[in-house]
Amino acid sequence: MKYLIIISFIFCNCYSICQENDSLNIADNSERSSVYGWASNNPLVTVEYGIVKYKLESVNHEMKTNFDKTFSNCLGTVGASFSIPLVINQKFTFDTHLDYMFYHSHPLVIELNDSNRYFIQGFHIGIDACQDLFSKFQNVDLLMGLGFNVGRLNFQNWDVTKADEFNRKNKYTNPFFSPKISFEPRVILFQFLTLSIRTELQIDVTNKNWKIKNNDLNPIGHSSATGYNIRLTLGWTG
Repeated sequence: MKYLIIISFIFCNCYSICQENDSLNIADNSERSSVYGWASNNPLVTVEYGIVKYKLESVNHEMKTNFDKTFSNCLGTVGASFSIPLVINQKFTFDTHLDYMFYHSHPLVIELNDSNRYFIQGFHIGIDACQDLFSKFQNVDLLMGLGFNVGRLNFQNWDVTKADEFNRKNKYTNPFFSPKISFEPRVILFQFLTLSIRTELQIDVTNKNWKIKNNDLNPIGHSSATGYNIRLTLGWTG
């Protein structure tokens, strides 16, 4: 939660500062260029679902060794994104995204018996600034951008025969900070509905060792957020 509050605060304040002395005066289509970019007059809100490729070799090695079961290295991801135009010095316009994405494992849960189960969950919050490569087309965008994702992955064993306080600590955590590049072809329909495919490539630059919440747990090596995610988006613009 603290990551969400801090990054949202930074995003909103940066937008306010850049917009304080700048107005979004967008030229007509014939005058737009990829140098000056193009941004929508209206904010965009999307809901998204897709997959994120994660390096889970250490987790799957433990699961395979102990239980002959493994998770997919592709986690499911679901969430929302907010996009607003950003103007710098009345010359350069960008589409900026603020993403809130939550992860779940495939399968959702590995049940060993009626009381003992393993699962993977996590989240990331992302920010990027994109340039529209199809700046002269009002209903079709091709966005490329740079930014970062910050988040955390949890690997947890839940035992329903024990108190919740024990289960909340009976887990491994792996925080990450990942610079990224993004690519998004977007189509605008009926002047208010948007469809797009968002692809991001990210590199985890943080400590990749799993942190242990319960000292009785054994170390399990490391995992990494380096990889890609692909998401289908459905959006609305005001």
